[in-house]
Amino acid sequence: MNNEWIFVTQIISLITYVGTAFGLYMLLVKQKNSTIELLKEKSDFLKMQVDKLKEESPDILADRLAKRVVLLKGE
Repeated sequence: MNNEWIFVTQIISLITYVGTAFGLYMLLVKQKNSTIELLKEKSDFLKMQVDKLKEESPDILADRLAKRVVLLKGE
């Protein structure tokens, strides 16, 4: 084996190592971004549920019923 062949194999192994590290880094970044997007969607869904439950709370429903009763008595 001559020195040129050793040098070429070292360069190839270095390029492979850097490529593999970069590939794994990109995979982790994609996973992180997906997790963030999923958590945003969950947060939006939970906010919609809270808003919906605020509109349907017993106090609001009782107020609406009382208003209907007053309107029906007025008729």
